[in-house]
Amino acid sequence: MPKVKGPLFSISAWKALGKALIYQRNKQGHSVYKYHKPGSVKPFTPSENQNTIRAAYNSILALWQALSDNDKESYNETAKDLPTPMSGWNYFYKLKFPLYYPVPVANTYSTDLEVISSQYWSITDGDQTGLDITGDMSIEAWVKFESFTNDSRIVTKVVVAGNQLAYDFYISIPGKFVFQYSQDGGIANRTLTDSDDDGLFNLNQWYHVAVTVDVSAKVIKFYLNGVLINNTNLISAAASIKNTTAPVEIGGLSTESLFLDGKLDEVRIWNKIRTQQEIQDNMSKELVGDEVGLAGYWRFNNDGLDQTANDNDLTNNNGATFSTDVPF
Repeated sequence: MPKVKGPLFSISAWKALGKALIYQRNKQGHSVYKYHKPGSVKPFTPSENQNTIRAAYNSILALWQALSDNDKESYNETAKDLPTPMSGWNYFYKLKFPLYYPVPVANTYSTDLEVISSQYWSITDGDQTGLDITGDMSIEAWVKFESFTNDSRIVTKVVVAGNQLAYDFYISIPGKFVFQYSQDGGIANRTLTDSDDDGLFNLNQWYHVAVTVDVSAKVIKFYLNGVLINNTNLISAAASIKNTTAPVEIGGLSTESLFLDGKLDEVRIWNKIRTQQEIQDNMSKELVGDEVGLAGYWRFNNDGLDQTANDNDLTNNNGATFSTDVPF
């Protein structure tokens, strides 16, 4: 049987322990002290812990590759009959070296944003991959408001001055869902929808918010804790989303000084329409990061790393902190 070169872990499992790091080489073929994350072209300098884990992984892999084909086949046969089937390599790894085997990361932190400090997270249009969505999409997040001081942005890709409106999901001051998108970047040719009812949110309480967008049909649906919320289109002029150069911002619309005051967790951007059942089934658990249509996924477990292979790691603006107060 062929040798297995590496374990079949998810991208998020790799990134959690820093194992899936490969040497970047310059044009002369010499190794340099930077690494790539899986699926990424962005080099970064590894930590001492990541170097230690990478060395341990290489040692474990060498032991596996030294096994006879019969021994490998034995591990494969045993592993496929486990309650949670896995490859023989994964079983060998987990059985022999549990200390270095990636396990699902619990939801341990949320990000805490203070409006008085204009805190938010962002990624520039030039650095993002897959977030310049022009068709159907969905956005999900957990949010806990500490005050209602302005229209609180969940996720936005907007620069108002210069007609750079792509998509914009926020909760308005009366406590309404609002979503808008533009087909040319301006406000004249946009589709804008808000929920029929206001006062949907209380302070200091976790809520799961979601929006799904059928762009060409101009059908927008809002979900609060998985329950469909009635809404009405106020403007129905756009049938596509403009690919603008605006940054993607989470928790703020910085050019208009509009910031969320409270906590955010489990922010997800999809390039597909999520069904109500999918939202309900997955809103209270962490995802793997390789789900179909998942363009960006931020757990905020003490960092702003994207858990997908798109590597849309966020910039922390103005010192946003983390809290152990989480929704699940």
